[in-house]
Amino acid sequence: MAYAGTFSGSFWRTANGTLWTEHSSGLGANIASAILATSPITLYLGTDGAVYVSDDGGDSWFPTGSGIPGDALVQALEQDNGVLVAGIDQGGAFRSLDNGDSWIDATTGLGPGPVNDLLKSGRVLHTATGSGVYASIDQASTWVSTTSGLTNTDVRALAGGRRLPRVLVAGTTSGVFVSGNHGLNWQPAVAALPSGSDSVNALAITARPAEAVLAATEGGVWKLSSLVELGCAAVPDAAFAAPVTAVGANDIGSVAGAWPGPYSAQKDLNEDGRNNVADIMLTASVFGAVCTP
Repeated sequence: MAYAGTFSGSFWRTANGTLWTEHSSGLGANIASAILATSPITLYLGTDGAVYVSDDGGDSWFPTGSGIPGDALVQALEQDNGVLVAGIDQGGAFRSLDNGDSWIDATTGLGPGPVNDLLKSGRVLHTATGSGVYASIDQASTWVSTTSGLTNTDVRALAGGRRLPRVLVAGTTSGVFVSGNHGLNWQPAVAALPSGSDSVNALAITARPAEAVLAATEGGVWKLSSLVELGCAAVPDAAFAAPVTAVGANDIGSVAGAWPGPYSAQKDLNEDGRNNVADIMLTASVFGAVCTP
């Protein structure tokens, strides 16, 4: 199952990447910008001014409790050992210890700039912000900066694998960076994305066995090298071994994009005027890379 939130505040669902159906009952938002699935039926949706929750797979939605500013856009969601964490466009983060019934400030240690993405990788929670990447080992109570080597600290997206939690991929406004040591050090992963595609809005990893890294950019969605190549063959001097390629129809089932309507992903993803993808999300059962000789 894959999900999409749109700029018109609606929620869409697909089982195969081709037929999308809308499930927006109860939503009162203008933008649906972050999606978190904590179980097959429990979903959270970050919107302008609130986080919504669904306990029926997205068929109906209800706003969670207070604590998040009403004029903020919740554009990142993650769960860390039962604690919900939300990042907002105004800068800063919030955490909930009661499944969203209430939210409390979680900005200690974070620098300025919007919180664009959240990623739980291994035992560490990472966040992509306008001032770099930060890490937390206490469920977002405190954060430390992990930006060494990032020549562009305007980080829009993060991705990583479960079996190789040390390998992280960061998307910035000037390309992709990679870390082989939990974000302690970074270096450029690709010399240059295609012209007009260097600003990366979101990252995802396809399901096994390929586990390719997908980058959603202002110039379309591009498939990079796999986490196996990245984490096993190229760490610590990490670099994508293969050139980037346009995403093919067989890969689109792993991508859910924030398009303003129920477009067919296989048919419409790369058509003119529909390449500014704001969010992509993993399908179910992505297990991370396995290093082999």
